[in-house]
Amino acid sequence: MKKRLSKLAAAFTALAMLVTAFSCKTPEDATVEKETAATPVITVADNSVTITCATTGATIYYTTDGTDPTTASTKYTDAITLTQDITVKAFAVKADCTDSAVATQACTYVIPKVTVTFKNGDIVVDTQTITSGTTATAPAAPEKTGYTFAGWISGETTVAAEAETSAITADVTYTAKWTATVYTITYELDDGTNWDGAPESYTVETATIALGTPTKSGYSFDGWYKDSSYSTVITSIEKGTTGDITLYAKWDASLINLWTAATNQLATPGYQYDSSLVDDATKVKALELTYKDYSYDSMTLNLLNPIDLTDKTVYVEMYGSAETSALKIIYITDDTHQNEHNFCNIAAGEENTWVTKSGGTGWTAYGVDNSADITSITAIKIAFQNDTTTTLKFAKIYAR
Repeated sequence: MKKRLSKLAAAFTALAMLVTAFSCKTPEDATVEKETAATPVITVADNSVTITCATTGATIYYTTDGTDPTTASTKYTDAITLTQDITVKAFAVKADCTDSAVATQACTYVIPKVTVTFKNGDIVVDTQTITSGTTATAPAAPEKTGYTFAGWISGETTVAAEAETSAITADVTYTAKWTATVYTITYELDDGTNWDGAPESYTVETATIALGTPTKSGYSFDGWYKDSSYSTVITSIEKGTTGDITLYAKWDASLINLWTAATNQLATPGYQYDSSLVDDATKVKALELTYKDYSYDSMTLNLLNPIDLTDKTVYVEMYGSAETSALKIIYITDDTHQNEHNFCNIAAGEENTWVTKSGGTGWTAYGVDNSADITSITAIKIAFQNDTTTTLKFAKIYAR
């Protein structure tokens, strides 16, 4: 029993000595292991440098001159843009952690490429990839019907065909610039006088030009032609036409226009229908005569100049709404001298259509001098001879 108590006492004594030994150590004597921040990773791409660290919450400091960084160096927040070759060094810092090792990366600046595009409308003519800050060579001038090339344009900059551009530092598109080519119109009038306002030039963009009527003393106008042999008639220059044009006026000494509905004028060479005088593109409104209640409608047309009808036949282009017995044409030389002729009827099948009726020559006047033959006239009177006509319309009166 005494032996067992003696052993137990010895064990307690040893334990007490061990506790005392540990309780006497100071904090400086204890060793605590700290985590080390991860070494930053430096990445270079497209002239941009990024720095990352795997340690969450770590702060990165870096230099670009090859010196070792400290916490007084530049703190990394955004990617670094390269403008030249540099060496980047970086390390990471975090509280309760050991500072990371320093990472080093040589960063090479790569001169960028830019794309220069040349277009004609929606068509790409040429594409060039060049080093930024250098020039491109413009392609040859393209072609466009009716237009003259005025250069390759981008914003306020214009480059001539096959010329050098200025230094280019970003992608750019040049577009072909055009100006409408001006073409000349030449009139071969053979001593005639052109109509007022006849244009001397046009472009492909000009609205359609309706050719007017020139005049020539003693002649009637017989149309415009594209050639001096008068084989190809032309009445207008259509929008979209290109090229210089020469127009040849053809004259007819045998035809004398006494009156036309288109201009409502007398003794004017040539005529052209005016849509403002037309009912349905067929019936001309001007100079419409109507018989009603035994009252004979008539009209007197005073000529601009005396007309010699020697050896001439008079023609009337007219439109009748019902059968006409006879149309009386009276030629007047002065207040008392006149002669008359009954024109042919508008026969069945001709009504409501345009027909041409002709008269005769060498008619005998009546009035003061019943023996006079009227050849030079100053006026024309048109009237109905009897009561069988309802309405007549006239487009043109001429002698040939």
